[in-house]
Amino acid sequence: MKDMKAQMSLEFLLYSALAGLSILFALSMLNARSKQISSSIAGYEMQSLMDSLNSAILSGKYVSYINAYIPIGACNSTVSSGKISNMFGNFYTYAQLDNASFLCPDGMMADMEIKDYGSSMQVVRVMQ
Repeated sequence: MKDMKAQMSLEFLLYSALAGLSILFALSMLNARSKQISSSIAGYEMQSLMDSLNSAILSGKYVSYINAYIPIGACNSTVSSGKISNMFGNFYTYAQLDNASFLCPDGMMADMEIKDYGSSMQVVRVMQ
């Protein structure tokens, strides 16, 4: 009878160890995917911002206003020849922008004013 309890205890330890390892494996896989998921969401948010910006540019008004969410990480963007580049990819605009300062600070909703100067567009934050 004593040997039976020892065997059950050993089996319990073995199965507990296997369950713990499988939980650790599942958590590591989830952690690896969460970075991809958050990057995909931020890319979608950046594309949504660019869609709002392009819509205001195409409105044909000298001054347009938009309210949009600026995703976290957008502050590190560079502007060149009609595109905004950052860690999420390249996002194209229908007009030449003068700078990317309107993207800072990021991670918040922002009211923006878009002015058309013919050869370039200026986007400024109205309120933060």
